[in-house]
Amino acid sequence: MQNYVTREDIIKAFENNEFKVYIQPRYNIYTKEVIGGEALVRWFHRKKGMLSSGLCIQVLEKLGLIEKLDLFIFEEVCKSLTSWEKQGLKRIPISVNLSQMTLKDIKNTMHLKDLLHRHEVPIELIELELTETFMCMNTEAINKLREEGFKILMDDFGKGYSSLVSLKELPIDVIKIDRDFLIDIEKSEKAQAILKTIIDLVEIIKKEVVIEGIETKQQLEFIKSTKCKFAQGFLFNEAMSLEDFKQLIS
Repeated sequence: MQNYVTREDIIKAFENNEFKVYIQPRYNIYTKEVIGGEALVRWFHRKKGMLSSGLCIQVLEKLGLIEKLDLFIFEEVCKSLTSWEKQGLKRIPISVNLSQMTLKDIKNTMHLKDLLHRHEVPIELIELELTETFMCMNTEAINKLREEGFKILMDDFGKGYSSLVSLKELPIDVIKIDRDFLIDIEKSEKAQAILKTIIDLVEIIKKEVVIEGIETKQQLEFIKSTKCKFAQGFLFNEAMSLEDFKQLIS
């Protein structure tokens, strides 16, 4: 992708509003109530159509523009939360993924707080999703974010370097278990035992747990047999536009 997407393409994408924020709902699997959402980005290129968001982020990181995108997504979420509040809609917290480059610059933390203040968004309505790897190597920075009042979610647990033992020491509120743990969950007792053990241990250390990537009814039924209450995935909803998410919570 980097071979045919240039820095100029990305600058124009910002100028032409080609980046769109989408939300994947997070559910209480028992009540079927929407209890949150994860903000994602889609790039609708003026000539090439929709480009892969994963590759898009990789290119932005290499070109040094990921901070600009992170702050754009954060502000778009703030604007939406303010709009929904004025329309009398239910208050639903939205989590925003932040890159390592964004988090390593302390000025960006102040920028996030400024955006919340500017749009009059209560800090409890914006959650920060950070990668497991970054969190294990930057606990001081994460502590400062929590001191500011942000709720911290560890994204994709299982892909990084943290151990179950170290989780109790990390400054996090929610652990999102990666979809890879659902592979073979319908037919493998070993896979079931591993996931159930992780969920039990997370509860013991008093962290909230969310399962990502639920795609089948069989996966959902297994999760219901554990102590996990919250999940997201295609079985419930794919990521949707801000307008569609507003309709969902209306």
